[in-house]
Amino acid sequence: MSSSIHIGFAFFILIHSISSEWITISDYSVTTWNQTNADRPKTLTTFKTTNYPSKYIRPLTNRIDTYTYDDNNENIYFIMTQISYGISKFFKYNFLTNQVYQTEQVQSFMIDHIQFNSKNNKLYAIIHNSPQSQYSLVEVDTDTLNVKKQIIELTNLGSPMSGTYFNSETQLFTYHAYDFKQQHTVLITLDLSDNASKIFVQSKKFDFNIYGFGYVQSDNSLIALWQYSIITPMVAIKIDETTGKQIQNVTITPVGQRIAEGYKPLSMDLKNRLFYVLSWADDLSKTFISKINIDTMKVNRKTLPGQIIKDYIFFKKN
Repeated sequence: MSSSIHIGFAFFILIHSISSEWITISDYSVTTWNQTNADRPKTLTTFKTTNYPSKYIRPLTNRIDTYTYDDNNENIYFIMTQISYGISKFFKYNFLTNQVYQTEQVQSFMIDHIQFNSKNNKLYAIIHNSPQSQYSLVEVDTDTLNVKKQIIELTNLGSPMSGTYFNSETQLFTYHAYDFKQQHTVLITLDLSDNASKIFVQSKKFDFNIYGFGYVQSDNSLIALWQYSIITPMVAIKIDETTGKQIQNVTITPVGQRIAEGYKPLSMDLKNRLFYVLSWADDLSKTFISKINIDTMKVNRKTLPGQIIKDYIFFKKN
């Protein structure tokens, strides 16, 4: 009895410590993450990509940047995609078991976005077949991580781009896309509720080509990360969620500093109402950790020597 109590208490301490820390996910491990210096002081677990075709030399490390959190079951769902070959995999990290699960086989499609809906306990994804560029909203089985069923084809709405946000109360999922007919970026909203009379809700013009969104459910605060070009500094913009129009913006990297192209990892600390962004100088000599206060839009920026590894998830449970 005494030993079981001790084991239970130790397990509680482990889970509590994980829940209060940042974690980061790379292509082979889940580690803790230091928000001050971006170190990874502790490895929580490691994993390998299974059944990867030997004819593909490179691993699935092109994108490990798309994820969603299931607070009902304490899972982070994330994906890996290999753009060169048009293949992908779904993954799941469980905080309670400290294990990473994945689809048995590599999928022959690309995954653009994923979203867990805590109201109906369902996992959704927007996928596309690379040669035909056919986009679809699908439901993903949360146990096997295989596609369960196609819900609606989205090809005629435009090509998905970086950035999504989800209103868990209304169950409305909004993603950033390029509409080739309008020749304009748009925000497309889908209804992910079980009783939705129609899945597609609206498409509205959006004036920014952004890296990603940060959304605060409690007050509908919407922040986006934007950069016009690598010559111009990156900015965070506060957006009116209803209209998609800019309310306020703030520069988050040094003025005149050229920023490396590619994905910019970002995450939210909802408890402290902070929006975190990692970016790099174009010569990869410096990494910038920028913290933006969601309410005041004030920036606290730290510069570190060298390049932090790209294309990974950093996440903090709230």
